[in-house]
Amino acid sequence: MSINTNKQEDIYLQEFFKTIFVYRSSIALTTLFFIIMGGIYFYMQVPIYSAYSILKVKESPDIKSRKSIFNLFTLGVNNNVKEDITLLKTYYMNNKAINISKVDFKVQYYNNGREIYKNIPIKIDNIEILDKRFLEEKLTLFPEKDGYKLKFNYSFISKQKNKILKRDILRIEQNRLFKYNEVITTKYFKIRVNKLLDFNMPIGIKINGDSRYIYENFIKHNLKISQIEEEVPLIKIIYKDNIQKRAIDYVNSLTNSFIKESIINKNEENNKILDFIREQLDIMKNRLSKSEKNLEKYRISNEVIQPSVQASTIIKELSNIDIEISKNQLKEKLVLNLIKLINRNYSLATIAPSLMELGEKPTIKLVETLQDAQLKRSLLLTELTENHPNVISIERKINVTRRKIRLNIRNLQRYIAQRNRDLKKLKINYEKRLKTLPSKERKLINIKRNDVVSSKMYNFLLEKQTENEMAKVATLSNYKIIDSAYSSDIPISPKFTIIIVAFTLLGLILGIIIAFIRKGIKKNSSF
Repeated sequence: MSINTNKQEDIYLQEFFKTIFVYRSSIALTTLFFIIMGGIYFYMQVPIYSAYSILKVKESPDIKSRKSIFNLFTLGVNNNVKEDITLLKTYYMNNKAINISKVDFKVQYYNNGREIYKNIPIKIDNIEILDKRFLEEKLTLFPEKDGYKLKFNYSFISKQKNKILKRDILRIEQNRLFKYNEVITTKYFKIRVNKLLDFNMPIGIKINGDSRYIYENFIKHNLKISQIEEEVPLIKIIYKDNIQKRAIDYVNSLTNSFIKESIINKNEENNKILDFIREQLDIMKNRLSKSEKNLEKYRISNEVIQPSVQASTIIKELSNIDIEISKNQLKEKLVLNLIKLINRNYSLATIAPSLMELGEKPTIKLVETLQDAQLKRSLLLTELTENHPNVISIERKINVTRRKIRLNIRNLQRYIAQRNRDLKKLKINYEKRLKTLPSKERKLINIKRNDVVSSKMYNFLLEKQTENEMAKVATLSNYKIIDSAYSSDIPISPKFTIIIVAFTLLGLILGIIIAFIRKGIKKNSSF
């Protein structure tokens, strides 16, 4: 039985190859025809290029070894690469890149059906959309002697679509002549066409919508952001576009926008502190200048050069008390600002500068704990849902830690307020002793005290300003571009080899099928 089956199979194979041999010419012609069709298809396709850059999220040093005031500003940034990737994908961040003038998605220009990005003879701006229906259609600009004409360029598919949906065909007055460099108004839009170069060929135009429309219809589907390796803090930003230069420009724009935005966000609270310090410096500078003049004037007019030993002691003690009160007032303002932040959904980067200024080590440790918990939660959510027990547990820990941070800051506020009350009581005691001194010496003490307090507070504020400016500079090093945007001259699609192989196989298979059909027809006709 098996011998007969094998013989039958051999007969079928012989018949198969015999048929192919007999009709080899038609099979070869069919295959050649499909190869040519594949070449034409490849030529008609719009090439797609890919540009990419690599961004390094720098490793932060061990938190326990942090000694300088600015080290805490990097908390929550370096270890949360996934959060950075998510942010890079958002409309918020891409909107900033879209609005950089170097990258123009708002208007696309075409010459003979192909989009052009360089040496464009016109530039369209002052765009105002009056009817969103025209966003789906292309316009054609026809140059004339004294201006230009506009016409909607409907494809066959667009015409059929409008017929099926029973939509009106959009039209611009056929004989209407528009002037270059002037804002024009139609039923559908307002634009200004600026003429940059002389030209005589029609130019295709596609006006896109606002930044949200551009992001949803162009950017979102062509942008890919990923971590190169799980344990390596390197982010790869890839963007695909039919215009190679635009792909490179957009990747650079997004990368630079992200770095700039991260610096702005991390310096937001630091800038507030710096503004506050500068404001206090101006006040203290004027007070110091005034106290120095008063002191000099009083000494000359009253022939008093140096206060007595008792007066010097009182000056020193009162000056120290006034300085402590002034420092506490600065702390009070920082704490009030912190309370405003913690009542909102604050970020670690926003509260870190104030905590460092206040020297609040217990709360800083809680912030470290909160950072670790948030990172763990982020990692868990990549594999688990929000309802998973592990996620719920870490969420509970985050909430408890936040409450502890809030409580610590409230306690700090109460401690500073109590410290101020104690200092003021001590100041009253010294002022009572001051009343026992002669009037001239008493007045000298007050003037001298104002001068000492103003001088020391001015130097203290200068020191704080320097520290905070160093902190601001330090945030610049959190991200580094390892590879600027690069794109190969070879498009990623269409792939010539894949298309030709696919069309060749299709032609070969179809040629063989046709050969067997012809054989069957010939066999039937012979009966």
